[in-house]
Amino acid sequence: MDIICFPFERVIEINAFILKTEPGMKGAVDIPKLQGALGRIDNAIVYEGLDDVFEIAAK
Repeated sequence: MDIICFPFERVIEINAFILKTEPGMKGAVDIPKLQGALGRIDNAIVYEGLDDVFEIAAK
């Protein structure tokens, strides 16, 4: 399985797209926290060798 790593800008775009039509918490994006969360996932994939989407989601 190929794992797709999204840059934080893309995650913000996807979130904005979803919030246009769906209810949800709207507000300013805390970019450093988002980058940290995405970095933790990327590091788990690279350094721990995770390749199972469910294991990655559990991180």
